[in-house]
Amino acid sequence: VIGGGDAAMREAQHLSKLASKVTIVHRRDQLRAQAALQELVKSKENVEFFKTLASDPRYTVIAALLIALVYNFATTPSSLSFILPILVTVAFGAIIELVLFHVEKRPLAIPLSAIISATIISIVLTPSFSTIHFSFLAVLIALLSKHFVKIGFSHVFNPANIGALVATVFNNTLQSWWATGNPLLSVVLGIIVVWRINAWFITIPFL
Repeated sequence: VIGGGDAAMREAQHLSKLASKVTIVHRRDQLRAQAALQELVKSKENVEFFKTLASDPRYTVIAALLIALVYNFATTPSSLSFILPILVTVAFGAIIELVLFHVEKRPLAIPLSAIISATIISIVLTPSFSTIHFSFLAVLIALLSKHFVKIGFSHVFNPANIGALVATVFNNTLQSWWATGNPLLSVVLGIIVVWRINAWFITIPFL
């Protein structure tokens, strides 16, 4: 089904009763259909949305996080020891998300949201193998809250934030925000990400 309006959503909803799999292709980031129709279609297990690198804003978030990490690795050589713990934490998050996809009987896909949450947690908490179990706990809480603590079809908490918060309750020395050493870079990347995902309101809690 090509399109993002009401007619496309109704057609996708109808086809979901007849076909084993329905793919919706839309050239924009956001659908134009009524919210109720969007939620109805998104609730169908056999309906998926085809996203390209250009259309999925999560790739912009990942790129911004990578830029912040690379900048800090280049300017702070001591942070190079964080690379392996970060990769392990991200891999853990990706595996957990794939398991949750299977539990929810959703089609398998690249776990972009888990990669983002695990990377953010690795930036907020100091990455180290000696405390990696706290990072694992934060990632687990983040993904469980995303998948199971919802109002309608939207999760209640920012996954990475709630995960990091719970982890720091158990060990308040972990929080370091080590990869935000350059305030200007952080602000520029933040503006780009917020503009790309078109959600300026999410900046309010951080202010």
